[in-house]
Amino acid sequence: MGMEREQFLKFRMALLPSSGFQSVQFRQIEIVSTNFRNLLTGTPSESAYISDLYEFIY
Repeated sequence: MGMEREQFLKFRMALLPSSGFQSVQFRQIEIVSTNFRNLLTGTPSESAYISDLYEFIY
């Protein structure tokens, strides 16, 4: 199910500022905390594979 957009943004803002190492860990948490498609911008209309979508992650 994951987080709603508002919950996610509140969570993400609570992590500022963080070190580069922490940023990687927080990004991993971010990715597994919501539907992957919620993290995408400008997604292609047709893409069957999630690996093809990583270039569209914000």
